Amino acid sequence: MSDDSTRRFFDGSPASERRPDYLPISDYAALGDTESVALVGLDGSIDWCCLPHFDSPAAFCRILDTDKGGYFSVYPVGAFSSRRTYVGDTNVLVTTFEASGGVARLTDFMAVEPRSHAGHEAIARPSHDVLRLVEGVAGEVELEIAFRPTFGYASQRTELFARSGGAVANGPDETLSMTSGLALEPTSDGGLAGRLAVRPGERHWVSVSYHRGKRYSVESAAAQDLDAALRETVGYWSRWSAQSTYDGPYAALVRRSALVLKLLTFSPTGAIVAAPTTSLPEEVGGERNWDYRFSWLRDSSLLLSALQAIGHHVEAERFFEWLEQVCIECREKLQIMFTIAGHTELPEQVLDHLRGYRGSRPVRIGNAAANQDQLDVFGEILDAAHVHFSSGDRIPQQQTWELLRDLAGRAARRWREPDRGIWEVRGPARHFLYSKLLCWVALDRAEKLARRHGLGGDVARWRATAAEIRRAILTSGCDDRLGAFTQAFDHRVLDASALAIPLVGFLPATDRRRAALRADRPGHRQPPRQPPPGVHAPRPRSFRPRHCQGRGNRRDGRRTHRERASAPTGSSRSGGGL
Repeated sequence: MSDDSTRRFFDGSPASERRPDYLPISDYAALGDTESVALVGLDGSIDWCCLPHFDSPAAFCRILDTDKGGYFSVYPVGAFSSRRTYVGDTNVLVTTFEASGGVARLTDFMAVEPRSHAGHEAIARPSHDVLRLVEGVAGEVELEIAFRPTFGYASQRTELFARSGGAVANGPDETLSMTSGLALEPTSDGGLAGRLAVRPGERHWVSVSYHRGKRYSVESAAAQDLDAALRETVGYWSRWSAQSTYDGPYAALVRRSALVLKLLTFSPTGAIVAAPTTSLPEEVGGERNWDYRFSWLRDSSLLLSALQAIGHHVEAERFFEWLEQVCIECREKLQIMFTIAGHTELPEQVLDHLRGYRGSRPVRIGNAAANQDQLDVFGEILDAAHVHFSSGDRIPQQQTWELLRDLAGRAARRWREPDRGIWEVRGPARHFLYSKLLCWVALDRAEKLARRHGLGGDVARWRATAAEIRRAILTSGCDDRLGAFTQAFDHRVLDASALAIPLVGFLPATDRRRAALRADRPGHRQPPRQPPPGVHAPRPRSFRPRHCQGRGNRRDGRRTHRERASAPTGSSRSGGGL
């Protein structure tokens, strides 16, 4: 284990009084089981968790309201400092507490059992259990365990009962049972808490389990079973991470990033969420607070391209299986996002009873952008498909190719239309350059796939339309006075999305128009710090996967799949990373 450099000091207030303010978002670390994610603060408190799935109503949501939101905390009594790390290349978290009396260690994880897909151990079977192991390291440390769930984003009635060995919390149709082996007493904020002391070598398990329906008793697992769950979970994540083929600069950070991306996959369907949270603000006090617990086709495609670039391919196979299924139901109108179950309805509503992170209102669930037209999704999907089917002996099945061919046809038919673009504008539609560029990518990649695998398709039309889009981008998408590509056709605002031009192989990175985007170029307008009115919050993670794979170091010395995929037809790769 390598220690996290972040260390925080806490004053040791009781659970119900500890949080007069919010922790920095950077103080949270993620646990997950490929069906949901819990966020654990540096003070040992789980302040966000939706069970059993990413998009389930949160039972712990103190990150969105320190007064009303629920939590599940383990931390020393009195003042202490803390630091944390993950166990090797896993998503098992270890927090070390240093208190006046000694040192204690807290190991947190969501239990998973491995299962196979196409001969690969890439899928986890979650138990919907959050397991926490407290261990004494030095001296004697007294800790407090506090449990206060608030079902339905703190909007539903929660019945909380102390029971022998723990507690039971009942919502309208679900239960959280907490096992601690402690005598629990009520706290001033409506929770339950108990204390224990640990010395070197002593170990104490605490856990929370999710159940559908109501329960009124606590079922305690044997310590050896919990130890086995820890070994299985560490083994699962370690074996998955070991599949990475990347051994270039910052390899440890690349593997850690891949583990985070893997946490966003939803194992029952193969869908991928853009983020496991809702309403964490773009800026504190701002209104651009959105629910990202859904599967954006764009974000998913970029994430898959990143994982495939370092050797993880099973996730792509499962995503395309999921995509085929959802597209059967919406063939005529492909949405830009779906629920993780593949549903098309994502009604947006505001939770007025929550204050939001550090007062950032509104808190939203659902997402009204689901019905927007965003033409870039055609290119994102076909680009990820090209990466996937251009390595090894992978060949698209007939149903998959029919889907991809249909998406290429849509790009060819619709590229001239205005849309809401990558920034998900909630004002008037525009002719966004990025959308045109990705329509070009769709046709370019479709042609490459057809030629590589001898697949049927309107290749001549794809090639001709791609050439037409190229001419349009080079004329209407570039402002001669600025000497740069712009956000939209015949529009003088610059935009970071134009940096994708060399990354997809449209032009080399040395092209003078791309260089004009640099901030140190005098005499040129710079992109605004905030998007103009009516523009949806930028999602920088949409670009992260692509930046990770422009040039990759592989153990076999070959170019990455992305380098080959982005080379224009009939030529070598025309540009490197930015």
